[in-house]
Amino acid sequence: MARRISLATAVDSVNHERMLRIQLDSVSVTRGDIRLLDGVSFRVEPGRHVALLGPNGAGKTTLLRVLRGDMPPDRVESRQYETEAGTQSDPLGLRERMAMVSGDMQDFYEGPGSHALGLDIVLAGFFDTPLLYEPVSDALRHRAQESLRLMDAAGLARVRAGAMSTGQLRRVLMARAMAGDPEVLLLDECLDGLDAASRETALSLLERVADRCTLVVTAHRKEDIPDFVAETVRLGAKGQGSEAVPMGSGEYATVHPVPQMDYIVRIRDADVVVGGHRVLNRVNFTMLPGENWAVFGDNGAGKSTFLRLILGDVAPYADEGSVERFGGAGTGEAHRRRMAVVSPELHGLFAQHPHCRDTVLETVLSGFFGTVGLYETPSADDERRARSVLAFAGLEAVADRRMETLSHGQRRRVLLARAVAGEPWLLLLDEPMSGLDVASRAAMRETLNLFARQGVPLLMVSHRQEDIPAVVNRRLTLHDGRIIDTGGVA
Repeated sequence: MARRISLATAVDSVNHERMLRIQLDSVSVTRGDIRLLDGVSFRVEPGRHVALLGPNGAGKTTLLRVLRGDMPPDRVESRQYETEAGTQSDPLGLRERMAMVSGDMQDFYEGPGSHALGLDIVLAGFFDTPLLYEPVSDALRHRAQESLRLMDAAGLARVRAGAMSTGQLRRVLMARAMAGDPEVLLLDECLDGLDAASRETALSLLERVADRCTLVVTAHRKEDIPDFVAETVRLGAKGQGSEAVPMGSGEYATVHPVPQMDYIVRIRDADVVVGGHRVLNRVNFTMLPGENWAVFGDNGAGKSTFLRLILGDVAPYADEGSVERFGGAGTGEAHRRRMAVVSPELHGLFAQHPHCRDTVLETVLSGFFGTVGLYETPSADDERRARSVLAFAGLEAVADRRMETLSHGQRRRVLLARAVAGEPWLLLLDEPMSGLDVASRAAMRETLNLFARQGVPLLMVSHRQEDIPAVVNRRLTLHDGRIIDTGGVA
């Protein structure tokens, strides 16, 4: 087994004792009758940092999975690993020399794996498992703690993933990836969802590790590509990757319009405590009919918790303060059925087995019943309405495809269609543009505009002003769990 370098050791260049190269020669990947990659040739060379570009569905994430050995190509011999010991076509014995940070990993720890502690997330990486299932040695524990320290995340060792901000969790995942001292680091949209300060921190961390391993990164935004990555490779929407899905221009009208009410949401003097930490502090907020809100704030400001408070997933601390919905008519399960959410947590749930095996149509139909997964038999009218929403969102062509065959960005769009299909009285959106390419973000903004203009009010969390749809007319800024500013949108 190749010798490991201590994380504390200063490294001036890529370690030449380990010379892992990966050659893809006209690689194709097919699942069912869906071609995820089509004839892609690509080479990873030590010290040669590369950015993979391309629209949603081009196959960028699939390519990273093929490189690491998480997904086999159609022809085994089309992938070759070259090491100091020779050449082989399978990743056996080599996976520990490669590491990956992806949006799907982030979604898992924000959803099903939210109970995992930061240190345990890093320790599980030594065993290539999402959660820690066995005792670990003091030596591994020390390496994990050192990796957290190097990623400026030492204070997160005993914090549950569900209590971390997006930026904090991303640093923990970086620590997990680097703890094994990999030769190749695969980064799939690893800066997406970070505020400006966290992006700068993450970019400096990547520059710090670039001397010790080879980076292959994907990004939809130019500013998310580190400056030291000088080479780019573009995957096309056709031929080299699965087909891109355009946004639709069909018609969609709600069957049951949102009724008249005095207010949509009213919060009074609400605190929220999660894991012993006060996340929201004396929140007072009112959303009136005709208003569409954008919520801003740094990572860790409490934005996602603010949405969860409105949804009812968390309650005011010690039953002090209050949350009222829909003019006082929304209580218990009734109010939950009237709200729909698109969030990283929900994305994570639908990315896990067995829900990733559901078709796009089944996923949208589940929105009628407010369930993760379809457990009731929909009516013919339900199916007609679901297909109408899919056509409106430009997803009609993929209605019968399984969720697992879609890209991260495509699945995000399916979840928006699912949210709207249930005809909510309030649409809650937590970073809905995450994972979307330029064209899809523009089309998503217009789709949100159309939904809102048909009477579906929305409240949207974002870090980027350019992602806010034109229909938004009110803004709120959170800082350290407090609302520090509210007002109109200029």
